[in-house]
Amino acid sequence: MATAGCRKLQSLVAAFNFCALYHYIVTTRQRTLTIFRVCGLDYCRSVGMYLGECSILSVGTYLITLFVFRFLLMPFLAARWNVFDFHFQTEVYLILFLIYFVSSFILQFVMIRWNLKKKMIR
Repeated sequence: MATAGCRKLQSLVAAFNFCALYHYIVTTRQRTLTIFRVCGLDYCRSVGMYLGECSILSVGTYLITLFVFRFLLMPFLAARWNVFDFHFQTEVYLILFLIYFVSSFILQFVMIRWNLKKKMIR
């Protein structure tokens, strides 16, 4: 079983992985961003747009996977193997999500600001 520090580190690694994936999304959408800029989208709103999209993806994905794991997959596995008859308290899931979300948000904010400043037409 993983220790608390190991679970927190796994949350940080997952946030970094999501940041790398979202970096790819931001870099492939440069043409769309340029069209938005021509139509009047300013720098602050573009950062907010990407951060909002990133936050919605993070929260939605985490809640869906938590629901699927906790209420669908866990009872199925617990009925077949006694190794899977445990689950963490809700507070543990909340703490892990907060670590993931905050670290992901900070990484995304830095990455998006750097990427948009570098590639946006002013």
